[in-house]
Amino acid sequence: MSAGSALLLAMSLLTAQLQQSKPVTSGPISWGLTWGSPSDCIRPADLAERIERYRGGAALFGASPSLKLEGRVAREGAGWRARLTLVDKQGTVLGSRELESEQADCRAVDERLVVIASLLIDTAVAEPSPVVVPAPSPPPMPAADVPVVSVAPRVPTFELVDGRHFFDGEEVGLETFYRQLGRVDLVADLRGRRLKRVVGFSVGGLLATAGAVMLVAYAAGAGCSRYSGSPLLPGECLQRSDGLLVTSLIAVGSGALTLFFTALTDPNPTTLQQDAELVRAANAR
Repeated sequence: MSAGSALLLAMSLLTAQLQQSKPVTSGPISWGLTWGSPSDCIRPADLAERIERYRGGAALFGASPSLKLEGRVAREGAGWRARLTLVDKQGTVLGSRELESEQADCRAVDERLVVIASLLIDTAVAEPSPVVVPAPSPPPMPAADVPVVSVAPRVPTFELVDGRHFFDGEEVGLETFYRQLGRVDLVADLRGRRLKRVVGFSVGGLLATAGAVMLVAYAAGAGCSRYSGSPLLPGECLQRSDGLLVTSLIAVGSGALTLFFTALTDPNPTTLQQDAELVRAANAR
């Protein structure tokens, strides 16, 4: 029997075998290739391209195929043995075929591989696909009567307890209290009053301290204008100037008055009664 007759006989037997295989799942048909072979045999990309060219593009070669062609070729004795298996997405075997070659060149089986692979794919694609009728969906469950609850947005509150200021339940300073109320004018007034008190206490303290030092110096003999002895040995003080005493008294008095009036200055721009009115107005908004 000639080689051509043997190939035709193998294709006829393979066609009869594939006609008894299970149909392919419905949907767009594409195929993929998993191929293992020594480096001197046909490469997977070359084999896939030749199969597509032989088949005329009846199905597409894709990354997520409906059909998968698994094949390998390995040396057996002096020749080669190849096996091709076609499976679907579920892994069901749709057809399988082995071929042998006694030639030493692995590429001698290329043409037979292309023909048999194409026949495997075309036979599986030509089978009618079963029509799957989806089960009816269960009717939707009736929606339960869910009461609609409207939640009012939470509004921060202001409080005044025993002279202490609270915002949103937390005690805050007077400046923060004014700022949360949006009263920037009271914030500026408060800062100005605090600055004046700092300056007043500093100046008053400095004047009082300087006057006290001059009084101590005057008591120790400072301010003498005429002595009983010579410039080298002054001796006792015969006449004392009252300038140092007057200056020290003025300094002490000025410092004391400054401290007194600074202490009388109210550091807060509002009274507690006014703060209570501000709280009521803010909470009523």
